[in-house]
Amino acid sequence: MPKTPPKSATPAPQFVHLHLHSQYSLLDGANRLDKLVDRVKELGMDAVAVTDHGNLFGAVDFYTKAKAAGVKPILGIEAYVAPDTQGRTSDRTSREHTGISDGGFHLVLLAENDTGWHNLIKLSSDSYVNGFYYKPRMDKTTLAQWSDGLIAINGHLGSSLAHYMTRYVNTQDESHFTAALEEAKWHAEVFKPNADGQPRFFVELQRHDTPEQDAINEPMARLAKELDLPLVCDNDAHFLEADDWGPHDTLCCISMAKLKSDTNRLHYPKELYVKSPAQMAELFADHPEALANTVRIAERCNVEIDLSASHAPVVQVAVGDRLEQARAEQDTAAKTAQAFKSDHPTGSTEWFKDFCSQFQILPFEEGTDAGG
Repeated sequence: MPKTPPKSATPAPQFVHLHLHSQYSLLDGANRLDKLVDRVKELGMDAVAVTDHGNLFGAVDFYTKAKAAGVKPILGIEAYVAPDTQGRTSDRTSREHTGISDGGFHLVLLAENDTGWHNLIKLSSDSYVNGFYYKPRMDKTTLAQWSDGLIAINGHLGSSLAHYMTRYVNTQDESHFTAALEEAKWHAEVFKPNADGQPRFFVELQRHDTPEQDAINEPMARLAKELDLPLVCDNDAHFLEADDWGPHDTLCCISMAKLKSDTNRLHYPKELYVKSPAQMAELFADHPEALANTVRIAERCNVEIDLSASHAPVVQVAVGDRLEQARAEQDTAAKTAQAFKSDHPTGSTEWFKDFCSQFQILPFEEGTDAGG
C-alpha cells in the first residue's frame, strides 16, 4: 500500500517591525542597534525598520550594522507633524501655543527607495531648521512637497488620526469620525499609490495593553474599510525584551526628571518590546492582512547608501576682497586669524562671530572654476 504522505508543517508566521525606536530616540528608546539586529535574526526576521523620534541620527549606524548582520535595514522616522488648528492648515513655522499637540502629531515615514531616502533627509533637516517648536516639526506643506518615495503609517495614539478617533470613541459624535476620515483622505492623496499601483498610506493598528489605543482599533479598521485603505500592525518597540522594561522605565525617569517611586508619572506599557512573528500573529489573528502587509512593505523598501562616496561640498572661500579655492581655506584662515582684531574677548561668542564675518562661502561652478 502506498504510504500516506506526511502532512506539511504549518508555515511559521511572518512579520516585520516597522515602528521601532533605537538608542537614538534620545532618553526614550532603549534598543541598542547591535543587539537589535542580533535579536531580529534570532527571532527569524530578516528585516527591521528603525523609526526614531524626529531624527535620523542613527540611520547610517543602523544601516551599516544591519547590512553586516545580513538583516535588511528599513530607514525611517517617526515624524512630528504640526497640527491643523482653529481652521488653519498645519504650519511648522507657527510658534503659537494651542494646547493641541503643539509638539506635533506622530507619523511614521519609511523610505521605499533612494528618492524617498533623500526626501526623508530633506524633511528631517527642514524640521530642525524651520519647524522646531517643542519638537522638530514637519507640516502638511513639506510632506506634500517631499512625499515621493515615502510610505506613511498613521494611527498610533499620538497621531492625527488617533486625535480625532479618540474624541469619536469618547463622545460617539460622528463629526469626529468624519474629521478622521478627512485626515485619512489627505494622507491617502499625498501618499498616493506608486507607479506600480502599490499603496503608500497605511492605517496603523497596535495592541499593547493600552486601553486608549485598544479603544480606537475597531473604528480605525472601519475607517480603513470605508476608504479602501490597507491596514498594518506594529508594536512600537522601545526596548528589546520583556525584562528590559525596568531599565527603560529608569531611562524615562531620567528624561522626565522623575523618581522611580513617583506614582504620578508616565509609565510606558510593558509590552513595547521586540516581539516575535508568532507573538504578533497571535495578537492580530483577526487581522491577518495587517500582519502580511508588514512583510509586503519590507520587501518594497530598498535603499542603497554609497558610503564610499564623498559628499563634502566643493566651495570657494572669499576672505575680505580675495577669493581663494577651498583647498587653501585652512592656510588662509590661519593667516587671517593672526592679523584679526576684535573688541571682544578672544574665544568669546562675539569674537567668533566677528572672525567668521570675514569669510564668505561661495558655490563652485563645475566646468567654469578651476580647482579640484
